[in-house]
Amino acid sequence: MKLDIEKLGVYIAKYCFIFFVIVYSIANIFMTVRQYNAGENIANYYFGVTPLHILLVLVIGGILLSLAKKQLYKIDDRKFIIIFLFVCFFVVLYWVLSNPQELVDYSDDYNCLRAARLVGSGDYGPLGYKTYINTYPHNLTLVSYFMIFTRLFGESANLIIRLVNIVFMLLGYYSLYKITDSLFENKVVNNIVIVLMFLSMQFVFYSFYIYGNVLSYSTALFSVWFFIAYMKNRKISDLIISILAIVFSSAIKNNSLIILVAEMIYLLIHIINNKKPVLLVVIILTIALQYLSTTGVVNFWAKRSDYDYSNRLPKICWIAYGLNYDERHPGGYMNEFEVYHYENGFNPEYTKERAKTFINGVLENFKEKPYLIPRFYAQKFLVSFANPEYETFAQYRSLELNDFNQNVVSGKINDCLNEVWDAVSTIVSIGLLAYVVFRFKYITLNELICGVIVFGGFLFHSFWEVKAIYTYQYYMYLLPYAAYGIYLLANQKRGN
Repeated sequence: MKLDIEKLGVYIAKYCFIFFVIVYSIANIFMTVRQYNAGENIANYYFGVTPLHILLVLVIGGILLSLAKKQLYKIDDRKFIIIFLFVCFFVVLYWVLSNPQELVDYSDDYNCLRAARLVGSGDYGPLGYKTYINTYPHNLTLVSYFMIFTRLFGESANLIIRLVNIVFMLLGYYSLYKITDSLFENKVVNNIVIVLMFLSMQFVFYSFYIYGNVLSYSTALFSVWFFIAYMKNRKISDLIISILAIVFSSAIKNNSLIILVAEMIYLLIHIINNKKPVLLVVIILTIALQYLSTTGVVNFWAKRSDYDYSNRLPKICWIAYGLNYDERHPGGYMNEFEVYHYENGFNPEYTKERAKTFINGVLENFKEKPYLIPRFYAQKFLVSFANPEYETFAQYRSLELNDFNQNVVSGKINDCLNEVWDAVSTIVSIGLLAYVVFRFKYITLNELICGVIVFGGFLFHSFWEVKAIYTYQYYMYLLPYAAYGIYLLANQKRGN
């Protein structure tokens, strides 16, 4: 009996995605999460929803269902996406130009832009011992990218980077629209996803953030757009564009490695099913490019600056972060291992043993009190996947803003945004449930590419450090499925 890899892949991917949808939907429908201390990533979460939340869900959901049933057929989705991108452009342009442009250190002595400015002038101090970059050398690709701006624009570099972020933010939104169009080829679904993007505009506010998130998330979406195009028409040019984009994305922020892995799994299935071993060369070249853009860059700067990066913070520390049972932010960052690493002469073996001891202590505690396991993972999931703000305003709360912007960040406008975003998360959850119910029998492996990415991120962050800002990109990949689910729910028909 011949094993059909594609059918097996559909079976596994379908049920893994359905599992995630159920967990995600329960969390977002029945729980409320609010981040109230951005500096320490402290959030509170409680069971139950407010009357305002129910009202917003009914009103927004009702409008979407009505539009999906009738009026959206009359709207040209191509014109609609252009209008949406123009609105985003002017909103984010105002936000970037109206907020302070001076460099702000959020959590470390040398952030990536300051390091780029000094390294570009020949000062390798930011790459040395007891610095952020030496502890996290994977950021050297981002530093190299920022160096281009610091050399070209000097003190204006941080403003120019934010203006470039606007371009990439628009690219990310357009890529998401094209992903939806490629997956479902339905103009009404395209319009629904644009409305969902408009009602959940956290990505707009990330454009002020200079840590590479907008750049990485946008190019990852761009990569998935072209990867889906490759799966449909098998044009090698689409595959090359996709690979170059995802390698760049994951080199800037290694969170995107999940997307790269998903694409390589799909490519491997295609190789097995269609007996095209020549494409193994593509996988090998992709891995080589990824190595050059990360480890290769680290080795280049190590040689250039004469600093040793073999004593970096061990990877196991991020697993220890992921098991950090802190009620304020379960599974979130803590600086204990960094401090220990500094105080013990940057000896990775000592730090690794400290992390192992911490992990064993947590596991022993779980063994003695097994009821803590579901509680811990539920809390960890909530503060990352069910936080409607997704730490959007974390980088602003330490800045001196004008009255209106301060209101957006932490005042009544902020409360309103959170209520709307929370209601939209609930509507997205309902759309996802409708998608898996109505579309269950007809789901294909190609259609599930974004679902595989989301489940991969969920699985990875179940044992790794997690923040809402990291999981936001997975929220974006859910929107096409939610839009299709709303369309199916409105028309009450199977998605064949």
